[in-house]
Amino acid sequence: MTETLVQWRLVDDNPYQPRIVDDAEHIEKLARSIAVDGLLQLPKARSTDGDGQFQLAFGHSRRKAFEWLNDNFKAQGLPDRYDGYTRLPVDVAELTDEEMYRHAVSENVQRKDLSPIELAKAMIAYRDQFKKSSEEVGQLFGVNGATVRGMVRLLDLPAPVQDKVASGEITQGAARKLLTIARVDPKQV
Repeated sequence: MTETLVQWRLVDDNPYQPRIVDDAEHIEKLARSIAVDGLLQLPKARSTDGDGQFQLAFGHSRRKAFEWLNDNFKAQGLPDRYDGYTRLPVDVAELTDEEMYRHAVSENVQRKDLSPIELAKAMIAYRDQFKKSSEEVGQLFGVNGATVRGMVRLLDLPAPVQDKVASGEITQGAARKLLTIARVDPKQV
């Protein structure tokens, strides 16, 4: 492990980050926790070609929390840590693209639920980019191959329906019924 203090503005998101929408309430809670107790787990990142830039493997929410703190710690009366929250401690490691992908997915699946659409997109991206079978994708996501194939089918729904599934307005079960209807009469969906 190589701990390095880096300007958080030089730390880019993981290019394989499956999360599309940040939970502002979660970020603020995390930021306040970091201000009071410090950073309890270092984000992991890789250097990008020695140009001073880094890409997160995991720790997206922690970086977002530093951004929030940098903007708000004075007004909120929070302790000044990490040079006014301008510098983020990171664990710098050499990581392959597949390792970057696995870290991004593992952190999101284990810590905070992805929407069914975000999950389906992450599964299909892993399958296609790294030439994985449904069973291999399932191993990473902790499900079986049939579940992977079922989740990926959600992406066959029209975009407005996918948006409703992502927001929770339509359940996965209802979405799967819509897929069945679409097979019989595509105009009904």
